[in-house]
Amino acid sequence: QKVWLSGAEKGHGRALLEYLKQNGLSDVKALFRHRQTPTKQKNEILADVDAASKGVQPFIASPTISSGISVTHADGAHFDAVYVIGNGSGAGVDDIVQMLRRVRYVTDLTVCVWRQPRPVQIDDDALLLDAGRTDAQPDALYTLAQKVQARRNFERRNFLFAVATGLQLAGFAVECTKTNGNCAALGRLSAAITADDAQRFNNARRLSVLDYDEIQAKTSKTAADYDAIDAFELRDQ
Repeated sequence: QKVWLSGAEKGHGRALLEYLKQNGLSDVKALFRHRQTPTKQKNEILADVDAASKGVQPFIASPTISSGISVTHADGAHFDAVYVIGNGSGAGVDDIVQMLRRVRYVTDLTVCVWRQPRPVQIDDDALLLDAGRTDAQPDALYTLAQKVQARRNFERRNFLFAVATGLQLAGFAVECTKTNGNCAALGRLSAAITADDAQRFNNARRLSVLDYDEIQAKTSKTAADYDAIDAFELRDQ
């Protein structure tokens, strides 16, 4: 099958590529578009997503492939399936719904979500009470921001329910299926990705504060630029 995969976080795409590699499928032609894709390649993809995605299997997109991007392949369908992966840590329910609609002609869609243990977050009432305590006449924009944050907190605590409800409200027919994961396989993926990060960061250019500011200000960045930025931020922490 030729697959379009939208991951709610960059790490989901990286895990899939590592999975292909560990299972002898590294020769599968894949394209991974995310926030730190080199600017030249990023612009080429966004200029014509239909053409960029036509020759690959799978096409992996982070939430940076956002609303306004439509994949139609008017000259003939390319993708057989669409998958969206998320657990509420990155993209929210509205983002999940948007990501499902990128490939217009695929109608059998799969959303993979899982329960993520989370501490109890501040609910809507507590947020609004806090707004009242910090300001006798709270600013309307501040209150709105509190409401938005309260909604995201609720979604993250109840993500499976929130996604199913959001999809139904958007007009999708939802069928829920429970599957089991493989923690050992996930551990191997995480270890490999961590080792790759360590190698990239060790080989990255070591930046001064001035170098870091200059690279951040560049309108066009390379993969080496992004590695240097990540390494600097990791050391700075």
